[in-house]
Amino acid sequence: MIGASLTTEGDTGADSGLAVDRFPTPEGDSYTYERTFSIDQATQESFAAGTAVLVVHGIDVNGNGEYDAEAGQSSLDPSLPLEATAPAACGVLNASQMGQMPAGGADTGAGATSGIEQQAAIGVGALAAAGAVAAGTVAYRRRQAADQV
Repeated sequence: MIGASLTTEGDTGADSGLAVDRFPTPEGDSYTYERTFSIDQATQESFAAGTAVLVVHGIDVNGNGEYDAEAGQSSLDPSLPLEATAPAACGVLNASQMGQMPAGGADTGAGATSGIEQQAAIGVGALAAAGAVAAGTVAYRRRQAADQV
């Protein structure tokens, strides 16, 4: 199920999993997302268990620079265009030591060991990724449920 939705404003919960009008849109071939919000206990546990998944939706099939209905309607919600809800990329998120301050020196030898310079940015990025994973998981499961009907 969706644990969090990486919307640009408003609600970030599972109910916003298909709020395509509030999701970031690509800038060329890349996305930029920065926002701070809280995730629920179940989503936190998903990260700890290694089952958190990030799914990014949106493919401009006809290359006209917008998500329109020219390629058809979404199977997740027929009121949305297929381009807006088609999965573009996905992957499992793995927890790393960056949630804690690293201990000891670098194994490679020379270099500074003063710590993390952009700790806040890393934390925001991890939180954003967690929300996207949750949103993608819900959308995927909704699509599976709709296909089984």
